[in-house]
Amino acid sequence: MNFIIRIVGLVRKILDKYDPIISKCNHDNVFAIAGQSAFFIILSAVPLSMFIVSLFQNLNIPIELVEQGLSGIFAPKMIDQITDYLDAAYQSAMGISFVSLIVTLWSASQGIHAITNGLNRVYDAYENRNWLFLRIRAMIYTVILFAIILALLIFLVLGDTISNFLKPFLDGLPDFVTVIFNLRYLIIFVSLIILLAMLYRNFPNMKRKQRKEYGIKSQLPGAFMCTISWFVLSLVISIYVDDFNGFSIYGGLTRLAVIMIWIYFCMVILMICAEINYVYHNKFKCFHLRNVVKRICKKKKA
Repeated sequence: MNFIIRIVGLVRKILDKYDPIISKCNHDNVFAIAGQSAFFIILSAVPLSMFIVSLFQNLNIPIELVEQGLSGIFAPKMIDQITDYLDAAYQSAMGISFVSLIVTLWSASQGIHAITNGLNRVYDAYENRNWLFLRIRAMIYTVILFAIILALLIFLVLGDTISNFLKPFLDGLPDFVTVIFNLRYLIIFVSLIILLAMLYRNFPNMKRKQRKEYGIKSQLPGAFMCTISWFVLSLVISIYVDDFNGFSIYGGLTRLAVIMIWIYFCMVILMICAEINYVYHNKFKCFHLRNVVKRICKKKKA
């Protein structure tokens, strides 16, 4: 009985300590925002993936190379479904025109637009910008994010191949190239943190004074927690997919459901970490390098 009372008391202390972030999440209805963002991201994935397949086909990139790269990212039971989709898409892919590019980007930018609306609510930012401007802005951010993520995936999956290709041309720096590609997981991890911090900083429609208060540095703790949580979530989903035998029974429907759940929880984590940045940004200032140096100088003077 005493053990149960202690557990209840511990839970109450934790809830009281983190009551501001819990209240803010409930007030902003974070799970509904994440669901909306995940829904539009899933809708955006279809036209964007078709455009990517058409791009690869027009660049004469073999489908086998694409499938080999994806096999290093997704679980074995999911890669079969993705491979079937790629084979069908390669056979039916059409040429790329300017009109199809604009239509694809317009459709794919729905996900970015939904995330922007969600972060506006998290940071209590009022959206008064022109609708057309927001659409064009979302399209530009879609291209930038796609290019960065594609570069990181290529760096991750084809790192050894690129390293072996560059070594003959960099006779004086073979060790440097080896070190860079051996540290590619750390580089991708840091790059993702910086990317998320910039997303938290630039997506909401904050006023100039608010932008100074919520700078890149104050967004790094939430970006770090979001990156760690995404890696853990992806690992858990991967283990579940590998060990769950129900995939052979329900087929592609289960794989689709798992992908949707994964995207949804990624958006939940993204929004909760944004809430953490917003609620605790004053406390995070103590970790800034300038403030750390000031505290050290004060201790030495004392």
